[in-house]
Amino acid sequence: MQDGNGCAWSAGAVLTAPLPFVLEAGDDQTIAPGQPVLLSATASSPAGSVWWLPPDHLGCASCLETSAAPAGDITYQVFALDTNGCLATDTVAVFVDAPAGVYAPNAFSPNGDGVNDFFTLYGGSGLARIGELAVFDRWGGLLFRAQNIPLGSGPQGWDGTRRGEPAGQGVYTWFAQVQAADGSTVFLEGGVHLLR
Repeated sequence: MQDGNGCAWSAGAVLTAPLPFVLEAGDDQTIAPGQPVLLSATASSPAGSVWWLPPDHLGCASCLETSAAPAGDITYQVFALDTNGCLATDTVAVFVDAPAGVYAPNAFSPNGDGVNDFFTLYGGSGLARIGELAVFDRWGGLLFRAQNIPLGSGPQGWDGTRRGEPAGQGVYTWFAQVQAADGSTVFLEGGVHLLR
């Protein structure tokens, strides 16, 4: 810089690159069925917007901190944009421990031969009964629902029918609430292959 009298000054400046925008979803978590867990993501700078995918079983899908209570193993991915529009992402897995002593067959064949003709859950002495068992087709249509049935009671389980007619061969989704002997409730889900 030089003024009108010919006097000059010089100065220098160093421009540093901004720190990268980083998002941390935290450590993977292991929970018991039906137990909620706190997921807490941290951002290296203020986040303008946040979203979790999938949003299933989350208390808040647009918050850095949220509760989750999935029925089965799931991996969540969290995304965030900072105030400059920079995107960051991270993942966290939630594993659901199946209770000891609960067994759910992954296939059954309701063909009337007296072997494996019904789908139900089986369990040990620490479990009291099935509070509810529901079976759905691939479109989410309810095919079967029973409440307060003993574990291992085949004839009270699903017989592989849809509205009184034999359901087609394929994989069907089931959800169950199992009552433990201590009064607690365990939530389970899975798939069962109906064989014809």
